[in-house]
Amino acid sequence: MRTLDFGGVTVDRVVETEGPSYHAGFIFPDATDDAVAGEKDWLLPHFLDPTSGRLLMSLHSYVIRTKLHTILVDSCIGNDKVRPSTPA
Repeated sequence: MRTLDFGGVTVDRVVETEGPSYHAGFIFPDATDDAVAGEKDWLLPHFLDPTSGRLLMSLHSYVIRTKLHTILVDSCIGNDKVRPSTPA
């Protein structure tokens, strides 16, 4: 992601990890293989990995800078959590 500039405020993305993650049905229970196949025309290549069939996702934080402050925004959904279906 390029730096975003909002009149003196900048926003940068700090990537922890990005790429293929879960199969769609893990996050969206109604996303059967057939349902996902019917949506590939807009899912590929930006939202679905064509090789693995997994969703393309990014875990990241944001750094917001103003003239007076530097703020880290981290939603804490990244690594160091138990994920039995996707070992580290």
